[in-house]
Amino acid sequence: MKRLKSVSVVIALVLLASLPVLAQRGRGGRGAAPPPPQAMQDVANSIVELVNNQDADGLTGMTADGAVYLDEDGHALPATIWIGMITSGDSPKQLEISGMRGDVWNDTGWVSFNYELDEEYEGQPATLTGTASVVLQQVDGNWMIRMFHGALEQTVPALVAGQE
Repeated sequence: MKRLKSVSVVIALVLLASLPVLAQRGRGGRGAAPPPPQAMQDVANSIVELVNNQDADGLTGMTADGAVYLDEDGHALPATIWIGMITSGDSPKQLEISGMRGDVWNDTGWVSFNYELDEEYEGQPATLTGTASVVLQQVDGNWMIRMFHGALEQTVPALVAGQE
């Protein structure tokens, strides 16, 4: 029952975050998402700093109980699993973000960004690129991550071949 409540909260927050985009489309244009308020910029920059420092405890401290990580395949994992993956390993991590967007409504906020993560994989340099979205809730004056969604950039060879 507790998991159902957590999932319901996340779904409601995601739907709430999509309202401005839907309203813009209703006015006849796709429009750009609003630039993020400073609070959301601060959250995104904190995530970058904590990942680059491989600080699992710091990232866990920004995460609400029951928070989930959604990957591009639709898996809903506890956020702690994602935190372990993104902060572990012997090689240094270098996360950079761009194209930040976001908004805040009362005690709920969201921020999205494109990312590049440089690290080593099996002894070789590797760069992962993609996009991420974070839904947050303000609890006792602190912005807490409720949901983190990450999607790796993927190339479909048949589509790329058709563009040549």
